[in-house]
Amino acid sequence: IATGLSREAVFETLREAGESLLRGEECVIMALPPDGAITNVRAVVAGAADPGIEDYLQAIALEAMGKGEILIYSLEGRHEDPLQTRLAFSGVRSALCAPIMMRGRPVGCLYVAHRRVSGLFGEDERRLAGFIATLGGAALENAAGFAAAQELATSLKRRTSQLEDANRRLDYSVKELTNAYERERQIAGQLNHMAFHDSLTNLPNRVLLSEGVEHAVRRAQRSKTNL
Repeated sequence: IATGLSREAVFETLREAGESLLRGEECVIMALPPDGAITNVRAVVAGAADPGIEDYLQAIALEAMGKGEILIYSLEGRHEDPLQTRLAFSGVRSALCAPIMMRGRPVGCLYVAHRRVSGLFGEDERRLAGFIATLGGAALENAAGFAAAQELATSLKRRTSQLEDANRRLDYSVKELTNAYERERQIAGQLNHMAFHDSLTNLPNRVLLSEGVEHAVRRAQRSKTNL
């Protein structure tokens, strides 16, 4: 039971435990939807159960979860309880229903019944059913944690992939900007060369000569030397 990593796996092992350890002919796991109301309890795993007693199963599950205790019924008992009467008409001679709790909240029930033996379930079976249900609740909590961890891992993997894609796009953009800057720098150098050199001879032109003379004059003036 404790090794189940999903709700379905835990419920199936609970059903097997109910049949083998509690000696039931029929074992049904009644459960609530993950976010459903308690009145939405339904059979999720059934072993050799009569589909015609679904209303009875829902009624006994609701009573067990509402009281928060294990219910035991026998055909030999008094039939003043409406559920006891429905039990007699359903052909079940012995029945046990144990609520499954998770974080203090009912999430389902373990129902075990026998159609040929009356008084099958006593205090020993009550304690054993309580132990099985407690293990089931802990296993369901672990399964929920495992599912959350898997979801987180998937989310992190997806986020990591998105970040890697963003980094690749950023690297590409930086490379493109670097290439664009280098192209503009080369064009600026070519334009500067064309502005001060003759296009045919590639020799310095009059503009470059004039600027050179002006620089030389200013330098001579500052140093008070002859040009």
